[in-house]
Amino acid sequence: MHIVYLHGFNSGPQSLKAGETASWLRQHAPDIVLHCPRLSPHPAEAARQADELIAGLPADTLLIGSSLGGFYATLQAERHDRPRR
Repeated sequence: MHIVYLHGFNSGPQSLKAGETASWLRQHAPDIVLHCPRLSPHPAEAARQADELIAGLPADTLLIGSSLGGFYATLQAERHDRPRR
């Protein structure tokens, strides 16, 4: 299984939230692959980056995010017809 974590504005893959998510997954679900891309600060470019990443992942990939990243995750779930949980 794959999980995509999309960070918020002015944040990145090395943020505290991303790190805590990665740490928890390593301890409790080591078979899950976490993707945490560095998104552009420009919304259209960030959406394109997320779109390209998600398009290449399995259909059961979970999308999560923090703040603006949560909005991007919701947008991508709609674009890629991902299940809502």
